[in-house]
Amino acid sequence: MMNSTRMAIALLALASALAGCGSDSSSTPLAPSVVPQVAPSPIPQPTPIQLAVFTDPGSGSATSDVHDVQGQVVRFNTADELIWMADDIRFQEFIVDGNFIGYHHKGDKVFQVRFGTKDGERRAYLTRPDDQLHGAAATILDLSIDARGDLIIVETSAPVPGT
Repeated sequence: MMNSTRMAIALLALASALAGCGSDSSSTPLAPSVVPQVAPSPIPQPTPIQLAVFTDPGSGSATSDVHDVQGQVVRFNTADELIWMADDIRFQEFIVDGNFIGYHHKGDKVFQVRFGTKDGERRAYLTRPDDQLHGAAATILDLSIDARGDLIIVETSAPVPGT
């Protein structure tokens, strides 16, 4: 049995030596193994937040600036925020749908942006939607922020100028 083990080891060593020393010029070298590279998954980029733009149906002019009765400017963005421009304070869940703004969900419209002219300039004003006016003329809302940082909305009797 010892002889057959020695013989097997010798044959194995001889086969290895012959495989490494082959110089057959007609044989084609093997190509290196190609491991497919998998591209890393792209990291999804968040949609950039943009300001909502309101368009005057009469003139086609458009703006992001919406005025209250005191001339204070608010803006709305695609992250469903009302932005108090004086201090950049943001209030959540104000959803823009055309010239209407809903609160918390699209079916609950609380504001309508209407256009008027003041000092020869076309401006957007924050008012209540027609269905909340009960036949009365649209008036500009008064917005403020109280000491706790809450948004206060007050009805006024000031009509949209130039309408």
